[in-house]
Amino acid sequence: MNLQKVAMLCIFVISFVYAEDTETKNGVKTKDAIKDADGVCVSKDECVSTKGHDDKAPGEKYAEETQEGKLDKEEAPRDKDETEVGEEKEAEGGADEKASDEDEGKGEKKKEVPRKGEEERHLVKVEVLEEGKFCDRLKATNDDSVTVHLRGFKASDNSEFITTYKEDGSEGLSIPFRMGIGDSIKGLELGIIGMCIGERRRLTVPASLVRNGREEFKGDKIPRGEDLIFEVVLLGAVPNYQKGMPNMFKRMDGNNDGVIQREELYDSFVGDGEMFPRGAPIVDELTDEKMEEVDKNKDGLIQWEEFHLPKWDEL
Repeated sequence: MNLQKVAMLCIFVISFVYAEDTETKNGVKTKDAIKDADGVCVSKDECVSTKGHDDKAPGEKYAEETQEGKLDKEEAPRDKDETEVGEEKEAEGGADEKASDEDEGKGEKKKEVPRKGEEERHLVKVEVLEEGKFCDRLKATNDDSVTVHLRGFKASDNSEFITTYKEDGSEGLSIPFRMGIGDSIKGLELGIIGMCIGERRRLTVPASLVRNGREEFKGDKIPRGEDLIFEVVLLGAVPNYQKGMPNMFKRMDGNNDGVIQREELYDSFVGDGEMFPRGAPIVDELTDEKMEEVDKNKDGLIQWEEFHLPKWDEL
């Protein structure tokens, strides 16, 4: 009986010691397994051996890994931005090249169209003998009334046919005329376009542009059918306000006989009757007053030379 109790007691003690040892081993393994899951170490030996190399706590290491992840994410968009910038530059470069090509194309297609009445300007040879002044503020146009000094020569023998200078070379009476309505020679007008005040030019006018001309330039005063040379100095230029207005002489000359009779002048005052009704005493008064003023030779007619309202068609 006593031996039996002693044997059972020994078995109990041995079982208790074994169970405690097993529990201790299982605890170490479980703790090691957790450390292994965190990526710190696999066993106690590895923990001891790597402690000198990596003594940071798991939380600190996780923070570092998280920070590195953020940096990687920040660097990725930067690369994207740089790529987009590069693509945008390439796109802009392509757009610039396209715009440049379009501009060149426009430059090739776009040609300067001469103004009405200036289509033959390129036929006049222009030589600038003396520069003018105030060129930034005033240049003669085909719509101006100009005043000039000039000399005219035949290109064939250099003989002079017109001049505004005296025999001693001093300036005489200058010539005023209106541009663009046929007052002077067509080629002379085209050569004056663009002149500054005080500028001196030599103009070679082909025979095809030796046309038109009134007053000093009319009739046989200007040789026709041959090339001419003009030396011109521009003295002044002002807008020609009559240019573009209707030919009033032609409108009043109802029967086209080249003169304006009293009845035609009367009809011009009446017009459509809105302002002055026909038969009103004021119409007779205005007609008689105007005839007295304009009819210089008192022949009862208004001649072309006596008419002072706009009377030129644009030529």
